[in-house]
Amino acid sequence: MGTRALSAEPRAARGGVFRDLTGRRFGRLTAVRPTGEKAADGCYYWLCRCACGEETVVSSSKLLQGKTVSCGCYGRERRAESRTYVGGTCLEIVRSPRTPKNNTSGVKGVSRSRGMWLAKISFARRQFFLGRYRDFEKAAAVHRRAEALRAEVLEQIDTLGDGAVAVLAQRLEELRRSV
Repeated sequence: MGTRALSAEPRAARGGVFRDLTGRRFGRLTAVRPTGEKAADGCYYWLCRCACGEETVVSSSKLLQGKTVSCGCYGRERRAESRTYVGGTCLEIVRSPRTPKNNTSGVKGVSRSRGMWLAKISFARRQFFLGRYRDFEKAAAVHRRAEALRAEVLEQIDTLGDGAVAVLAQRLEELRRSV
């Protein structure tokens, strides 16, 4: 008599049996129909309609295990609730003293590029190039001054409105010319 390995996962999630999920709800998703395609793990992909109206394709294993519960709208809502955006710029990220994990210079907005130090800054979903410098300290100083200019523009955002990006771009260009 042979022994069979037991798994905590339902057989349908392992790809062993087709399970009809039509009409079943998984979080914000409702399974509409199978697409006919199979995932690498043998599970079927399902066309699902989200409560927000969007459609997405999800594997049955992700649905059954509760790993996918929306088209992505739930995550976007959660992030939007936890962050404050002004002029398209996330204030929590701008004000955070932490440097990103992938930063190797130790200074936000300064990185190594083509054997030199590149300085750049973001505002309103745009990146502004501040220049390439041989000296790291100079690149870091230019970036600090650009951060100060960005902070001034953010303080005046109510009066500047849509013109804030143009004002910052002009001030950053003046900064680049003065260096």
